[in-house]
Amino acid sequence: MINVKAYVTTKEKVYLTICFIISGIVWLAALFLPGMAYYYLWTLTPIRSVFGIPLLAIIVLLIMHWGSREFFKAHIFGNSIRVSEMQFSEVYKIILEMAKKLGISQLPYTFIVNEEGRINALAIRFIGHAYVVLYSSLVDLMLKRNAVKELRMIVAHELAHHAAGHVSIWKEIFLEPALHIPYLGKAYRRACELTADRLALVVTGDLPASQRALISLACGSEALSSKTNIVGFMNQEVEFLLFFGFLREIVSTHPRITKRVIALENYGKTASLYAYESAGEPVGGWRIYGVSGPLAGTAMELTSVPIIMGRDPQACDIIIPGAGGSISRRHCTVRFDGDGTNIFLEDLGSKNGTFLSGGRRLEAGMPYTLQNGERFYLGQPDIMFELQRK
Repeated sequence: MINVKAYVTTKEKVYLTICFIISGIVWLAALFLPGMAYYYLWTLTPIRSVFGIPLLAIIVLLIMHWGSREFFKAHIFGNSIRVSEMQFSEVYKIILEMAKKLGISQLPYTFIVNEEGRINALAIRFIGHAYVVLYSSLVDLMLKRNAVKELRMIVAHELAHHAAGHVSIWKEIFLEPALHIPYLGKAYRRACELTADRLALVVTGDLPASQRALISLACGSEALSSKTNIVGFMNQEVEFLLFFGFLREIVSTHPRITKRVIALENYGKTASLYAYESAGEPVGGWRIYGVSGPLAGTAMELTSVPIIMGRDPQACDIIIPGAGGSISRRHCTVRFDGDGTNIFLEDLGSKNGTFLSGGRRLEAGMPYTLQNGERFYLGQPDIMFELQRK
């Protein structure tokens, strides 16, 4: 279980503080000043004047909330499929795993709903219970491609909203005045989305899958989502004037997806991910062997944890010493997929490239499946490595 508060973004903390201050002032003025005026000018009955009006308003709000909850339950239970041990158990296991890592003791009700092709997921809470809603088209997009890791990220993201208190009823009621202020309320909502993304990355421990999950929401294509170039998608962020991007975003409750993917990339470079708390277990007896260069003759065993190769000791697992500027700070990664039968080599946008031994340069962000005995080099042919099975 992780400490959720430790991963809340700075932006969310700042906006939440501003919202609390503004809402506190508004509630103080709205609930007490009219009551005091009523007391001094008319009834002189403190209990009825000071507390009667606010109490009546609270009772009305609670009745409205109760009615909304019951209408929602009547719809969701009657027209959707609730995920459980007996219903879609593969999805239920993901929910259990992610909830445990996020420290959620009372499991939210999770429903698969048909929204006629829309790809989305929601976190909702009423007094009494919490809900996660997964649109059926989103689940299909993930499971038909066998992208279970992406589905784990989406589920973790929605559960993170519950774990971080983003959908807390009493918090929402208190913040209501500030959330209606133009730009401020939406800025807070966007910051909450970035926090949920970060928490989902931490508990899944898989940066590429977390990024691809978000990109899949943007693409929506079962045939193409798995082929999307992550680096190419992030580069779209510089294809428009940021001023107009800012204007478009300030009226939205969600950051643009390119920005969210970049935020995960930046955070993933420095974060101690939940899945990386141990060094990982050896998988299938595979290793990376240094054929030439500074690490010639050195064998590095692969584990279930992806490894990053480069020159920055703070960001990499395999450090290439004395290579000068030919090796980037984070040059490439070697990682397993699934049960360990496939091993991917992926360039991380390095300046001088990652190449196969025959001279083919890998496209940044596009995983390449390495075969036993296959060689690759970083930047220049004299920094060569080989994938070996012991």
